[in-house]
Order: sequence, then structure tokens, then C-alpha cells
Amino acid sequence: MQVGDPVSESQRYARCFVADARANFCKSHVHRCKNTCFKHRAAAKSAGNVRLCRFNFFRVHEVAYFSRRWPKQLRRCRIEDCPLAQEKRKLYNAETGVTTLLEETVHPWHCPPSAANTVIKRWHRRGKQLVLPRADAKDCGVSSCISCARRRYVPRASVDDRFGNAGRAEVLRYHPDCGSSHATAQAAFQCNLDVQCLDRVRVLE
Repeated sequence: MQVGDPVSESQRYARCFVADARANFCKSHVHRCKNTCFKHRAAAKSAGNVRLCRFNFFRVHEVAYFSRRWPKQLRRCRIEDCPLAQEKRKLYNAETGVTTLLEETVHPWHCPPSAANTVIKRWHRRGKQLVLPRADAKDCGVSSCISCARRRYVPRASVDDRFGNAGRAEVLRYHPDCGSSHATAQAAFQCNLDVQCLDRVRVLE
């Protein structure tokens, strides 16, 4: 390659620039929790209390747990205006498949037990919640349709009111450890530059 050849020089510079930008993006865009993510002194210790990343690279997994209900004992129903007060009992014969209507009412001795109490259990998981393209967006069936692509990949508003995130714009996130570093700014300025949208919109319940 000649020294003064602008075409060859630009092509070589483009290949080096792309390789460097890709390397910087892969190294710095994926977050890994280290000692700097925790403020207390015991951050270097592996044992101890639960530690949460101060950059919010965690998500809360909630599960509704219903306690076990033991078989119902025969007791009187205590519900006022029970909807089964006028309902007659039915007796089903498994051998003949015939259902017989009895004169005895279901209320108050044969009402079903009330629902079990609900306990919300929470677990912390590493990484942020994934934000994937909309699966319920209308699709016209054409793969190259720009309007359909915009409906699938358009940003959405967060409805989670925890940590002050209600109404915040959510961009797509395909990896739980994906940070807010801007790839273009990293390649242009050769430094870390976080880009976040702090605007809020009204969330209709």
C-alpha cells in the first residue's frame, strides 16, 4: 500500500476502527458486579448479608405462595348472604353416571372452604429485567414492513412503581447485564459515556 493512497488508507482505518469499537463495546457494555458496586466495607467478603448492586443491576422475582389447606372439616358456614343458600345438593353416581338432586341445601354445612392466605415471597436475581420487542404488536405479514418494525421495537413506559421507575422510558435490553453505555460515544471519544432517559410520562392504570 502506498503512503499517499487515500482509498487504501481509509479502508485500513475503517477496519481498525470497527475492531477497536467492537472490543470496547464488548468489554465495557456488560456489567460485572465488583467491590465498587457495594458501599460497605465488607464488600470484599463473600459471606455475610445480602448485598445489592448500587447500580441497580438486580431484579426482584416475586411469587405468590398459598399455604397448604388441610381437608375441610364439617363446620357451619359463617358467610353472610352466602350465594349457595338456595342451592340444592347434588349426588353423583360414578357407576351409572346419574346426578340426583337432593332436598338438602349446600349452605350452611357443605359450603367450600375459603381461599388460603397469600404470602408474597421475593428473591433477588442478578441482572436487570429483560425488555424484549413487543409480541402483541400487530403484524401485517410482510418481513420488510417498516411500520410493523416500529410497533415492535418502539420504547415503552415502565409501569413498575418501585425505585421511582413509574413512567420511565424502557429501551430494549436483550442481556440482563447490559449497561447504559453508548456504543457510538465510546467509539468516538474512547471513553465511557452513559446515556439514560430520565423523562417521565403518565402511566394510566
